[in-house]
Amino acid sequence: MMTTLRMSVLVLVGVASALLALWVGDRNPATDSLLAEARPPDVQPGGLLHVAYEFRRYRLCPRDTQRIIFDGKTVRFDLGTQSRPLSGPVGKDAYVQPIQVPETASPGPARYRVIILDYCNPLHRIWPLRKVIDVPFRIVSPAQP
Repeated sequence: MMTTLRMSVLVLVGVASALLALWVGDRNPATDSLLAEARPPDVQPGGLLHVAYEFRRYRLCPRDTQRIIFDGKTVRFDLGTQSRPLSGPVGKDAYVQPIQVPETASPGPARYRVIILDYCNPLHRIWPLRKVIDVPFRIVSPAQP
């Protein structure tokens, strides 16, 4: 009886260890970014910045996306975090996302930063797959009437 119990515990520990090792080694990205650019690259404060994305998705994973704009004076504007469950097709995809530039943003060279956190296995809740994408653009002074 004791031998069967010990064998069962050893098998269970072995399977759990193998699964944990797989999760630790799972550092391949869920997506690769092929393109991220502002179209057009000039926008006024309070206007809409359109960012075109092209990417290849390898697997479906829940993700959090933190969005930030740094204006012409490098002032940081946090635009919030978007959470997405499993979505989209595996393979190549593209879309254009409109982003509201804050009214108080200063003119000059700016950047839109996206910090992507993918959670493809339970260990990624502690140590997510992380990717940062910076999209340069220019905030221009509002047109005078």
